[in-house]
Amino acid sequence: MMTASTAILHKWSMAEVADKFSDLAEKLSALAGVNKSRMFGFESITVLRKTFALMDEGSMVVKLGTAERAEAMNLDDAALWNPFGHEKKEWVRISYRHAGDWEKFAVAAMEYVKSKIEAAV
Repeated sequence: MMTASTAILHKWSMAEVADKFSDLAEKLSALAGVNKSRMFGFESITVLRKTFALMDEGSMVVKLGTAERAEAMNLDDAALWNPFGHEKKEWVRISYRHAGDWEKFAVAAMEYVKSKIEAAV
């Protein structure tokens, strides 16, 4: 979890990060099948009940397909998400430093997860 000292180091507060993610979740939840939720205690956004984005340690974490994941990993401080010591190969952590790109990657994640659900039906 992001501590106060980490937030100061990065020059943003947890409140700013939470507000940005909450605003994004609110905007996307206006779309059909998209809802705000919680996953493993993290604030998250789902499509058709499957999580595609969440907030963790001052970053947005998104589940992305191959091309979008490669693009996200090119951001200077992006990393594969490693919750509880288990790296998730489709999930990328994007820091608040790149909050201007959060919506683009969240929409890509939503479309990716939705396509996987629809392909399974």
